[in-house]
Amino acid sequence: KGEGYGSSADSIVTNGPFKLEGWTGSELSWKLVKNDGYWDAANVQLQDVTVNVSKEVATSVQLFDGKQVQYTTISEQFVDQYKTQPTYHAIPKATMGYMSFNVERKITGNKHFRRAIAMAYDKAALVNNVLKDGSIVSNGLVPKGFAENPETGKDYVEDRGDLLSYNVEEAQKELAQAKQELGMDTIEVTLLTSDAGSAKVVGEYLQAQIQKNLPGVTLNIKSVPLKNRLELQRADDFDFFFGTWAPDYQDPVNFLEQYVTGGGINFANYSSEAYDKAVAEVKTTYATKPEERYKQMIAAEKIVMDDAVVAPIYQASQSYLLAENVEGFEVLPFGRTINLRQAYVK
Repeated sequence: KGEGYGSSADSIVTNGPFKLEGWTGSELSWKLVKNDGYWDAANVQLQDVTVNVSKEVATSVQLFDGKQVQYTTISEQFVDQYKTQPTYHAIPKATMGYMSFNVERKITGNKHFRRAIAMAYDKAALVNNVLKDGSIVSNGLVPKGFAENPETGKDYVEDRGDLLSYNVEEAQKELAQAKQELGMDTIEVTLLTSDAGSAKVVGEYLQAQIQKNLPGVTLNIKSVPLKNRLELQRADDFDFFFGTWAPDYQDPVNFLEQYVTGGGINFANYSSEAYDKAVAEVKTTYATKPEERYKQMIAAEKIVMDDAVVAPIYQASQSYLLAENVEGFEVLPFGRTINLRQAYVK
């Protein structure tokens, strides 16, 4: 397929339960048609699925209410309207909402300032009163429901405990230490966010909370298109940013390895010999020792969280509407958004 691969339905090579039809690269509607050559085609019940792209959530909701579509995701402004309906669903995702700091700048390079910021906002109020989409509070790097203790089956997050929780008193103590070390009575910094989805709203909430709970701190917001936010991150042109990240595979080490020296989303430019060594041992020394490996992952996470390179905020949830006559429909916690392989209409 050469350089044209992935640019149209005819330039895609697949082996799944459905084939893509009617998409040449720009259409806002196309079809997924049953693949008779699929290895388990006998158990795929849907013959075809029409996919529509709506640029506005309100449009998708109208189509759902008009029974023109059977599934659509919804955003926070529609949750209150539909959350009591049998068609409403919310599933926790492995996607994490967080802030990350540029450790090469004077202010955000100070560990105590980072810790002050990370403990200065009410996460429960954010998820319950602002997002209102089923998202849950996060107090660490690795999400809930993602991994379990190989010996006891206990959730990883329960074993790990809360590492950076909302605590105004502790946040103010950390700020006092930061001011002393920095030789500054007042501090002004800028939080970088994208202007898409709920990012701007979350940024404004964090701004209000941090300025309220950390006297002497002025937090400016720089809200730009996502493409520009990523460009600024890559150029190290930020104090700290708000973003979300979803894992590539289901193992806590996928989160941990991001913040080793030169790690995948280590825009913070964080580098710690102790942390690098701890993560490396997860992948080597303890690779074939599940129980010890598990404990080592928790130990590694505590190092990076103690340094507050990442300020955890919430674990995202996907709110969606699904017609009551659809069965076997699966919304996945990460990777592919949905699975239609076993879906059918009653």
